[in-house]
Amino acid sequence: MHRIVSTYRKGSRFTQSIPTEKLEYIPTIPIMTTYADILPHLLETLKPYAKKVGGLKESTDLVSELGLDSLQVMQVLLKIEDQFDISIPLNNLPNIRTVRDLGQEIETLLKG
Repeated sequence: MHRIVSTYRKGSRFTQSIPTEKLEYIPTIPIMTTYADILPHLLETLKPYAKKVGGLKESTDLVSELGLDSLQVMQVLLKIEDQFDISIPLNNLPNIRTVRDLGQEIETLLKG
């Protein structure tokens, strides 16, 4: 069985057919615009990837400390984009190294 899924982002609509067994529920985060509000949700999203590190901090490096490969980084970013209903421009990615950098980028995009 397939389900038609529509996504709205910045005035654009995307429609695709996805097998229902592959759908994952990603709750949308309530509207927030401050870094202090964003950080707990961001840490919760990244928690599954922090098993090797033993804990997450604002200074945790997303690639070297969490050991994320490029595919995992993109998966995490897509999940965060869905949760916060934002789109992180690819040209901003080189500036995002730590959890703090990512949180500040989300804050900037939400204030847009």
